[in-house]
Amino acid sequence: MYTGILKRIVATEGQRVLVHIGKSSDSPMQKHVVVVPAGHVFVVGDNLGNSEDSRHFGSISTKKILMKARYN
Repeated sequence: MYTGILKRIVATEGQRVLVHIGKSSDSPMQKHVVVVPAGHVFVVGDNLGNSEDSRHFGSISTKKILMKARYN
């Protein structure tokens, strides 16, 4: 049985993403710009407050994309 992840692609190679990390009362939110490298995409989950995605593990290679999900 295959287990994978389903994420939304928000940026493709060469595009910039402003990433916000943190949100505790102890530390301010950190912001930094990520430029997506060639052959990669930046993905995020729909539940931004509780999602492991490119904000945590970085951009992913387009070679790892197995299929496209569509909603009609």
